[in-house]
Amino acid sequence: MIMAMEKRSRSDGIPKTKEKQNGRHFTKPDRSLTGSIRLLLSVVSALYFVILFLFLPLVYHDKYYDIGVFKYDFFFYTTVPAVLLTAVLLIILITIRLAKRDTDPVKLIEQLSRITNIDKAVLAYMLVCIISYFMSPYHTGAVGYKGTINPPLLGAPGWRMGLISQLLFCCIYFMAAKLTEPSFRRIIMAAVYTGSLIAYLLALLNRFSIDPLGFYRNITPYYKLIFLSTLGQSTWYSSFLSTLLPVALAMFIYEKRSRYRAFYTFYIVIGSMSLVTQNSDSAYIALFAALLTLFVFALDRNNYFARFLQLILIILLSFRLVGLLQFVFPEAAVMPESISRFFSQSVAMLVITILYALLYVVFSLVSASYGIFMRRIRIIRTLLLVICGVMTAFVTAVLVLSRNEIYVFGRDASPYLIFNDSWGSGRGFTWRMTVQMFRDFPLTAKLFGIGPDCYAEYAYEYHSAEMMEKWGGEVLPNAHNEWFNTLFNLGILGLISYVAVFFSAFRDFIMKKHISAISMAGAAAIAAYVCHNFFCYQQILCTPFIFAIMGLCKALE
Repeated sequence: MIMAMEKRSRSDGIPKTKEKQNGRHFTKPDRSLTGSIRLLLSVVSALYFVILFLFLPLVYHDKYYDIGVFKYDFFFYTTVPAVLLTAVLLIILITIRLAKRDTDPVKLIEQLSRITNIDKAVLAYMLVCIISYFMSPYHTGAVGYKGTINPPLLGAPGWRMGLISQLLFCCIYFMAAKLTEPSFRRIIMAAVYTGSLIAYLLALLNRFSIDPLGFYRNITPYYKLIFLSTLGQSTWYSSFLSTLLPVALAMFIYEKRSRYRAFYTFYIVIGSMSLVTQNSDSAYIALFAALLTLFVFALDRNNYFARFLQLILIILLSFRLVGLLQFVFPEAAVMPESISRFFSQSVAMLVITILYALLYVVFSLVSASYGIFMRRIRIIRTLLLVICGVMTAFVTAVLVLSRNEIYVFGRDASPYLIFNDSWGSGRGFTWRMTVQMFRDFPLTAKLFGIGPDCYAEYAYEYHSAEMMEKWGGEVLPNAHNEWFNTLFNLGILGLISYVAVFFSAFRDFIMKKHISAISMAGAAAIAAYVCHNFFCYQQILCTPFIFAIMGLCKALE
């Protein structure tokens, strides 16, 4: 946090000081001990984010057999040393400043108290997590990482979203927001795009039976559809894709340099082709949320709106390219479920793509000849937002409150429009049970939850019959809805503080007087993550990334 109090240079990673020579001020690198420590802090931060974004998505040990456990171990054993080293350096820096009387305790406390709303929300979330941990009935007092039996400390096996992970996510945000120097932006962003692009390319190749890393040897066709790339099951991959792809979508619209926009075009093409083949429906919700966010602000300027229209065309054409490849190579293609095939192969989507391309051409010609001021039709965005809000509230209320089947457009409607316990691969049942169990909590548990990542502990202690009847021998580790899961594990106060983290960050990014590419990237990523994880959950391939993105966008905006 201390670095946030210092004036930072945007030309290099070395803190600078002002001096006066011949009546004029000039700057030179701060070669003092405190300046060296601040530089070391920024280097540690940049190096950590390179490891997080470049290596975490790609590392593996025994192919898919232990991929979730190995990736969490990699995350843990890289993040903990980075956080501890950062803490030690900050303590040394503060001690030196106090010893040299560069500051005094009162001024230091005043500086630390001047924090942003996002910082306050993250700190509040950390506090609630700690309180929930100590109040959890499943807290055993054992401390450790390997071989420890303490569910709220470590979390559910395979997920590990207990107290340790929650605190590490918050530390990642502060490292990104407070210690990242703008001079390291290119290195960090190169890691962001390189790691994710390689993961997308591998996933796309896998969907056409090309397996350069040999992951699919000796596994059945069933698992070829469920697992892909170096990230594991499709829902984990979907979470990763939905968190990282929106960054490039925003940069394509708001980036001024054409050579960078050419790269973003390639990145978006590969990402979109992977999205339409990855086989998780939640990714389409995330894409819509990101595009809706970008659409709302693209209406502010004609050139932004034109690029937004280009972006939609690129995505639609990428979907059709996948359909063409599936038609040309039918034996090699690993076919996804119906909604993905609709976007890539259906005649309806082909007609929509053609009509949209014609619409874009007409808009371009009319705009060039007569000029169109998009600000005059901003009522459209208000209408869209209202419609989306009403639909979300309706679906949520129906799924949570209804015990009986509700049919939209009759019994022959799409399964997506038949709301019952089987809806969303059993999410209807899970969400209803989550609300029912939460109602039975005592007051303290309603406020602070049952303990970090202790969903399964409670559900199988008090409702094992219902869970076994629905899921058989499989253990349901969470509510398959991050927001319901947070309410259940951390209570009302936990949910409020967690939502406040994303709300305050999103609000901060969109309320800028001058919208920048990096701030819109943060807003789009948050919108996609929040909506995607309405149907999914925290895990190691999405949650640390969104906390890092929020912090980096705050530091680099």
